[in-house]
Amino acid sequence: KPIDLDDLSVTIEKAIEQIEYVHQSQAEHTQLESLKSDLADASEIQQAILPRVFPPFPELTDKLDIAASMTPAKDVGGDFYDFFRIDDDRIGFVMADVSGKGIPAAIFMAVSRTLIRATGIRGGKPSECIAYSNKLLAAESVDSMFVTVFYGILNVNTGEVTFCNAGHNPPYLMKPDGTVEPLPIMNDPMVGAIDGLDYHDGTLQLEHGDSIVLFTDGVTEAVTK
Repeated sequence: KPIDLDDLSVTIEKAIEQIEYVHQSQAEHTQLESLKSDLADASEIQQAILPRVFPPFPELTDKLDIAASMTPAKDVGGDFYDFFRIDDDRIGFVMADVSGKGIPAAIFMAVSRTLIRATGIRGGKPSECIAYSNKLLAAESVDSMFVTVFYGILNVNTGEVTFCNAGHNPPYLMKPDGTVEPLPIMNDPMVGAIDGLDYHDGTLQLEHGDSIVLFTDGVTEAVTK
């Protein structure tokens, strides 16, 4: 039977299309696997920059106990916590939530965390730390990203807490008898969106056995499946 050149041409074209499709699929699969690997590495790096050794201040275990964890909604996210020694008497502690999710939020989170820590270690008032951080972050903010922040300073000898709440969920004070009450709402704005904003300090006196519970909207927005 004679070979139909038109049929042969169509068959060859289909074969070429299938080969190109396979090559494209393989390339996309390789890119996807590479992206997954990069995200896994980014997640490990993000977790590594947060305090992970507990108790973080072994020399103070007779005065206070600190515990914290972060589980991002995606591979990486914008929530973060931090705590650090300011001097022999004071410890700074932070709970924050960057707008958005994914890689942009993770990058903004790393910048925010580093800036707040570097500023807080200087020992100024929480409101001064947040105002300065807001000034720098607002100058560099992309796509109107911002971060809500609760920053407190605990005097480990007196139990006094000075704090600034910049648009974050109000923490809760838990008493030894099980009663729970939210800290006063400060009505201060989030950080990083607009330069030149004012922030204010609040105070709280912790008694023996009291606990402060801080969280992000990952808790308030959680749903049961």
